[in-house]
Amino acid sequence: MHSDHHDHHRHPSKGASCVPGSATGYALRQSRNAGFSSCLSRFLNLNVARHTGLRISEALALDDGDIDTEAGVLRIRRGKLGKERLLPLDPSVLTQLIAYATERDRLLGCAAPAFFVTEKGTRLTDCGARYNFAHVCQRIGLRPRQQYCRHGRGPRIHDLRHSFAVRTMIGWYRAGNDPTREMIRLTTYLGHTNPSNTFWYLEAVPELLDLAMARATSGPEAVR
Repeated sequence: MHSDHHDHHRHPSKGASCVPGSATGYALRQSRNAGFSSCLSRFLNLNVARHTGLRISEALALDDGDIDTEAGVLRIRRGKLGKERLLPLDPSVLTQLIAYATERDRLLGCAAPAFFVTEKGTRLTDCGARYNFAHVCQRIGLRPRQQYCRHGRGPRIHDLRHSFAVRTMIGWYRAGNDPTREMIRLTTYLGHTNPSNTFWYLEAVPELLDLAMARATSGPEAVR
């Protein structure tokens, strides 16, 4: 297979370094440390969103048949505007998905009707996923505590998708890759129809602006 074609179908953040200090990444790490991972399905749903850039609606719509464990590819059947796409998975994410599905079916005693399910075996809902993310953020101090199950203000679950895009682009800058050439890969992976939609995710990120300026003035070696 032609190398350029292969590059467009590998995980876009492969080899990219993770950006420290991400509020959403911190929330996930702390939720695991604080013991909230007992609801494995909700935690893994958030973790997959963070490491793949999936829209939460796309993650919630997944069925077992959408994950090709042999090829390490995720099939998104219900993308925005009805578009379908195939996403290569990082081996570490694939390992988590396989382990989760095995434990999920063991606990349920049967095959699940959806990939991410509640303790009752029903598909996780958008409302439930957003509530649990907000609840974790409240428990670890990233959102103020609220009465009557309110979410409050703070990091949003959609920020995981933004964080994925930013980490990926920063990794490419630091690796010396041409960000303009790589942008089409990120746009395709995220399911955007136009690169301008992807640029919107990346604008006004101080570290990216600094890297872009360094590359423009001193060349690729300046940002490594």
